[in-house]
Amino acid sequence: MLIEEITMKKYYFAVDVGGTFIKAGIVDKEGNVLFSESLKTVPGGTNYLAESIIILLEKLEKASNLKISKSAGVGIGLPGLIDSKQGILNFSGNLELRNYPLKAELEKKINVPIKIANDADVSTLAEQFYGAGKGYDNFIMV
Repeated sequence: MLIEEITMKKYYFAVDVGGTFIKAGIVDKEGNVLFSESLKTVPGGTNYLAESIIILLEKLEKASNLKISKSAGVGIGLPGLIDSKQGILNFSGNLELRNYPLKAELEKKINVPIKIANDADVSTLAEQFYGAGKGYDNFIMV
């Protein structure tokens, strides 16, 4: 798909934070992954997570020539107890973080809507809209 065709459509930056890797992609509204990048998760310092996500998103911008500022937003799934409304990672043992204001830290560099949620919740929603749960009124994910 040509960049011109993509920019005429709505696209999103999506991030999957894990204990080993942080993976990110640019996806269209149909759920197709257009570009992807990853980097190793290296806990340390007060703001390592937001800084790592910014680095990864900038790598995606460079690889794709698509700008975060022109996207419909950034969605982030991460392990742990998440306050999605406030954008706070309340606790994540894997990431060695507690009461971390991830959304506020990212908003210092990114000026598009940012949503964060628990990774298991996000993967269930993805299955509902784009995967094995598509077309079903009810399903469970184990």
